[in-house]
Parts: sequence; structure tokens; C-alpha cells
Amino acid sequence: MSTYNKKQVIDICDELICLQYAYYSTLRRSPSPYRTEASLELDIEAEELQRESLMEHVGHLPIIACFLHPYLEHTIDLGKVLIMLSIHDIGETILGDVFVLDKTDEEEAQEMEAALTLLSGEQNEIFLEFEKQESLEAKFAWCIDKLAPKLIEITMPARTDMRLNEIGRAIEDFTVHERERYDWSPFLATVYDTLIEQYINQREGNKLLFDVSKYDK
Repeated sequence: MSTYNKKQVIDICDELICLQYAYYSTLRRSPSPYRTEASLELDIEAEELQRESLMEHVGHLPIIACFLHPYLEHTIDLGKVLIMLSIHDIGETILGDVFVLDKTDEEEAQEMEAALTLLSGEQNEIFLEFEKQESLEAKFAWCIDKLAPKLIEITMPARTDMRLNEIGRAIEDFTVHERERYDWSPFLATVYDTLIEQYINQREGNKLLFDVSKYDK
């Protein structure tokens, strides 16, 4: 059982979402427009341009991990977790991204092999530790990786519903595979449940746990 009550977890989730939104809405000079121009010249589909880059995905994971780490019930090596988060998807730089619910065992194996060709020494060991999902560090890193998109999705539930409907999916397609993987940490499990409850409340017209009107348009 988590040492934090429901109200405290709701406040923590709200604070984390505000932090992530602040990072996303703070603009800096970037080469991204040139990437878009180059993509248009290569006649890349508009749908592809709307997908986040691997850099964007990996880049915001440490923010979430550092924010949630002090609340954990266990002693966890945050430095190792941050390394795991920075390298866990490196195989995609060779093979590309495959939608998680459609990824086959063969594609998983190919991605692992690709990652190991790009890493060496201690990084290989840390990558394999993440893949085995036995240590607390590996479990925490996995949870952060899955939690990150939920933070975006539940702050924009109307847009998320539309996107999932287009591909014939629902949020439950993810939770049925993910939820039990949070049981090692009652706090993280409560965070996950709170975010999913918020999303479902919006979808079914029930009272929201916290306001998302400034995010969801």
C-alpha cells in the first residue's frame, strides 16, 4: 500500500504534468524546422512528420524519473536508471519504431541485437539488465518509459481518443498489458491508476480529478 493518500497522489500527478507542460511549451532555438524542410523535400508522409522523434521521446524521460524518484518506497540507483532510459531504445535508430501493441517477438529480438551492436562494455550490461526486468532500477526505468506518453495523453484526452479511434484502439488495450508491471511500487501503481482514472473519467463524462482544460483544446 502506498504511503501517500489519493489526494496527495493527485496533487503529485498534477504537479508533474505542469512540469512536463512547462518543458514542452518553453521554446528554444532549434534545428527542427530544418529537419521538417528536409523531410518535405524527401516527400515524407504528413503522418510521419507528426510523430515524435526518438530524441524527443528519450529526452523527456529523465525529467519524469528525477521528479518521481524521491517518492519511491525503495532505494534505487537513479544514475543507472537514467543510463537505461537513454539507451533502451537505441536499436530503433537502426530498425525504426514499431507500434508497441503490434511488435512481434522476432522484432523485439532484432531490436535487441541492433542495440548490442551499438553499445559496448558497461553499457551492454546495463542494457541487458533493463531487458531482463529483474532489478528495481530496470523496473523503474520500464515504468517511466510507459508512463511518459500517458502524461501527454491524459492531458489531451479528446485528441487522444480521436487518435486511438483512428487505429481501432482504446486506452484499455495498453493498461491490460502494463498495469501489473507497476505492482512492485505501490506509489507508482497509484500514480498509474490515477492517470488512467482521469482519462476514463473524461471519456465517460465523469468529474475529473484535476483540470486539463488549459491543455486539451
